[in-house]
Amino acid sequence: MRVAVQRVRTSWTKASRGGAGAAMRNAAPTTFTLPTGLTSALHEVSMRESDAYVPRMNVQDLADPGLVLKESDGFLRVHRPETTIFRSTRLR
Repeated sequence: MRVAVQRVRTSWTKASRGGAGAAMRNAAPTTFTLPTGLTSALHEVSMRESDAYVPRMNVQDLADPGLVLKESDGFLRVHRPETTIFRSTRLR
């Protein structure tokens, strides 16, 4: 099966919650043209306020072990495993 997934993330601070900052954030695109020849891949696009919402793109093969694919209610969900520098401990 050939599947192409696109994930677009936009991040901002309180400074962009209203006025000109919000207008600039809201003008950022929510979809992008997929790269040609893409087969079974995750196309990630990230835009940050600190970079003036310039899109940064990355392509990762869906077969890579760093991705988790789950089908749920007819949808394919793509996740990266949770990583943390913290370790949970059980109190007795």
